[in-house]
Amino acid sequence: MGGAIAPGLGLGLEALAAHTARLPLVELRTPESTLGRDTASAIRVGTVLGHRMMIEGVLATFGVSSPSERGSPPRGSGRPDGGLSSLPWARTIEGLDGIDPDLTLKGLVHLHRAVTGDEAQA
Repeated sequence: MGGAIAPGLGLGLEALAAHTARLPLVELRTPESTLGRDTASAIRVGTVLGHRMMIEGVLATFGVSSPSERGSPPRGSGRPDGGLSSLPWARTIEGLDGIDPDLTLKGLVHLHRAVTGDEAQA
C-alpha cells in the first residue's frame, strides 16, 4: 500500500539535547498542559504534541477519516508502529484504527516468506 516514515519522538528529544547548547534531555511523557511553563514542559509540548499533530496532518493528507467522519466511507487507515507507538500519547492521535508496535517486523516476516517461499512460522 504505502506509508510515511518520520523521525520518532525519541530521536527528536535526543537531537534537541545533543545539538543545542543548553536544552536538556527530558523524560518522554504526555505534557500536563498545552503551554509549557518551564524548559522541560515546553520541550514536551513541542515534541509530544508537535509529533501528534504531525501524524494527524499526515493522516489527513493521506485521506484517512477522522473519528468525526467515521460515518463516511473509509478512505484509508492509520496504524503507527515502533516501540514508542505503544506509549499513552499515541492513543490521543485522531484517525488511527489501531496501534501495532511490531507492524514493521510482521511485514518483514511476510516479505521474507514471499521471497523465499518459506511458510514456516517465525
